[in-house]
Amino acid sequence: MVVAALCGVGWTLSASELWVAAQQAMPGWARGRMDATVIMVSQGALALAGVIWGSAVARTGTTYTLLGAAVLFGVSLALAPRRTDLPVREQRVAHAKAM
Repeated sequence: MVVAALCGVGWTLSASELWVAAQQAMPGWARGRMDATVIMVSQGALALAGVIWGSAVARTGTTYTLLGAAVLFGVSLALAPRRTDLPVREQRVAHAKAM
């Protein structure tokens, strides 16, 4: 249960960081539209995912559904690009060298 709570905290923090970054990147006139779009897409995706995972549990059972989720998670990690040339990292390195 503690692991689930920590995962929830991590999910919430990463989502809020992404939202703040998007807010800062958008011009003022488009922020409200971006907020509405993000909320609609995320809530729709959660509802659709609930239906998909719920039907998977109903057909195969909890054990096989969780195993399938773990496999999909591992595949997504393997396919995720590894970027080391992020601008924020370069700014921090340049700032550290200047001091």
